[in-house]
Amino acid sequence: MEKNTYNKKANVVLILLSFVITLTVAALAYAKLHIYPGGKYTLLTYDLANQYLPFICSLRYVGTGDCSLFFSMFGGLGTNYIANIAYYMANPINWRTVLVPREQIPDSM
Repeated sequence: MEKNTYNKKANVVLILLSFVITLTVAALAYAKLHIYPGGKYTLLTYDLANQYLPFICSLRYVGTGDCSLFFSMFGGLGTNYIANIAYYMANPINWRTVLVPREQIPDSM
């Protein structure tokens, strides 16, 4: 029974140690790159501009009635739009893009 307790304590210590080491390495890397909350640089720049923004723009077209909620021609030969909504745009705050002009969508995000 005593050996089992030692293994649980050792596991907890290893888990906490791995968390602290990972957090420290990430914090040092971000500090070196000048990445911090509210800063000039961010990790989401490329993904936001090249992947997320087109989906949000297409959501505006759906909201204004220019495109179908069920099928989208924005990707290749067409895609199931419900899957895109479920994966990228399920946040109800994203529907605010219907209220702003298309040119101002990046600023509203």
